[in-house]
Amino acid sequence: MAVAVGGAIGAHTVAVLCTIAWSLLLAAAVDRAFVGGEGLGAVAPVLVAMAAVLVVRSAAGWVAEVRADHASGRLRARVRADLVAHLFAVGPAGLGRERTGEVAGTVGAGVDALHDHVTRFVPAAAMAVVAPVLVFVAIAVLDPWTTLILLFTGPMLILLLAVIGRRTRALTERRFDELGWLSAFYLDMIRGLPTLKAFRRSGDGADTIEDVSRRFGDTTMEVLRTAFQTSLVMEWAATAATALVAVQVSFRMIETGLPFGTGLAVLVLTPEFFLPFRRLALEYHAGQSGDAALARIAEIEALPACAPPVLGPVDGPTFEHPPAIELVGVRYRYPDASGDALDGLDLGLGAGETVALVGLSGAGKTTVARLLLRFVDPSEGHVRADGVALTDLDPAAWRRSVAWVPQSPTILAGTVADNVRLGDPAASDERVRAALELARATTFVDALPAGADTVVGERGLQLSGGQRQRLAIARAALRDAPVVVLDEPTAHLDDELEAEVVAAIAELLRDRTALVIAHRPSTAAMADRVVRLEAGRVVGSGR
Repeated sequence: MAVAVGGAIGAHTVAVLCTIAWSLLLAAAVDRAFVGGEGLGAVAPVLVAMAAVLVVRSAAGWVAEVRADHASGRLRARVRADLVAHLFAVGPAGLGRERTGEVAGTVGAGVDALHDHVTRFVPAAAMAVVAPVLVFVAIAVLDPWTTLILLFTGPMLILLLAVIGRRTRALTERRFDELGWLSAFYLDMIRGLPTLKAFRRSGDGADTIEDVSRRFGDTTMEVLRTAFQTSLVMEWAATAATALVAVQVSFRMIETGLPFGTGLAVLVLTPEFFLPFRRLALEYHAGQSGDAALARIAEIEALPACAPPVLGPVDGPTFEHPPAIELVGVRYRYPDASGDALDGLDLGLGAGETVALVGLSGAGKTTVARLLLRFVDPSEGHVRADGVALTDLDPAAWRRSVAWVPQSPTILAGTVADNVRLGDPAASDERVRAALELARATTFVDALPAGADTVVGERGLQLSGGQRQRLAIARAALRDAPVVVLDEPTAHLDDELEAEVVAAIAELLRDRTALVIAHRPSTAAMADRVVRLEAGRVVGSGR
């Protein structure tokens, strides 16, 4: 990426050199034609050289844009990939205090804000250093006296830009924060529509959206006004400085005999000295938007990782047979928590054994499940499978060996079959059907308008809680993994359906190593052993 940005800046530098050469050629042509009285034939080679320089400058400008776009694409792809990988590493435990809509907005619109930062602001900032130096050197060779004006006005413009830019930075950061908050609020409103309508509070939500949207619009207009004011002030200052150069050059051409060609070249080059500052003022808003996005990205990347990310193909062996799992002296504390969720836990699961965890809320049951799924890694102690520490295994390979049924399963926007195939994307229709049968889900699936090809909508809002739970069980069955982790799989089922699903789960768990978080007696009853947790420790074990 740095090479591409450097190439863009290099191409812009070539364009500036071409501009200097073209200005000198123009002054020479005019001087020879109108002052020297030479004919068109005499200045024709100069005109041809001017045309060639214009072609080279146009080509350099095109190369600069292409290289900048290439750098932007690579940067955004890398930042987004790194950000998503870090979010996977942080996991659900570490993201508990973050708003989903704001995080999604940062990954989407926030990363996209880097495009203008790279393609417009970075080249403008670089050329605000390079171009004035090149033009200054050219003018110094032609007429050293003019450089005194440039040495005074140039720093004044930079100081003016810095003062106004500080105001723009604060406004842009506030606008970016408001946009993230607004995105998160919209998502919360959409997800909470049933609750808001049930409590007759939907009007309050609409009023809040209107108020925040108005504030966001006011902040946006304030940012634009500041940007326009910056550009206007810079234009006036650059025009005044150019006029001052024109006045002193004119007087010296009359009084001291400054050559016409030299004076014309200085007059043509002087606006090019101020042009990079004016362009930087125009692109300053893009730069501040990119800086605000980078600051938010840095905040997300600063979240502590709870477990290694899993992106890309499986790299390492998977377990073909149910392993024996043991947790030895495991201690874990969530970020910013005041105490340990697990306090030196010792727990064993025999190969092919089903163990049910029971206990009050906060006893550490969910944390044990997260350890087995490698959503978190222990702060102390070890989690081993067949004697191999999970931290020594490739995360993707281990998770390929684990099927999971959460208490509140995630149903993605798509068909029933698509959601079941999360367990195995390559599964055939026949295997999907068999998994649905095992989960006792075929009755309600066949009643849907298109059967397994019915689009269930985002979060499965068209399905009941029990139907979503059975799809999650079918997904786990399709996974066909030697290790199964279930978090109260019958939580959303009525008594009649619970018996069927318990039978289905018993079939799913046969010949597999399984951990079941149980709250209902029927769920605990299908386990080979029941373990009671209290304050992150085992306090009882038996049938």
